[in-house]
Amino acid sequence: MLKDWLLERLDYLARNPLVPYVQGMQEVELHWTGDTVDLAELAYALSLSGHFNNGSAAVAQVFRWLEEKLSVSIGVPGRRLASIRARKRLSRTKFLDELKVVLERKMDDDDGR
Repeated sequence: MLKDWLLERLDYLARNPLVPYVQGMQEVELHWTGDTVDLAELAYALSLSGHFNNGSAAVAQVFRWLEEKLSVSIGVPGRRLASIRARKRLSRTKFLDELKVVLERKMDDDDGR
């Protein structure tokens, strides 16, 4: 049992060096269940903001990384940008706008506003 515990602990630490270890915690696989165009919008924002690899990650790299991590196919970056740019009615950054609203609502609720 000690050997199993040590192996579990070492494996967890190797995969998650910055996250505290909790015994018996299972890694949960995350899957994107929203619209893929929304994920593409997020991928473009993350890539263009320079928050991956000190700004050297290409948009396609961010797309492929998110696809792998979230078990989804986002598609061709250029085509996705074209569909995002074509939004005329509400907002070209509809998904990012929604993210901001829900985060601000959460903080307001926590503050008792």
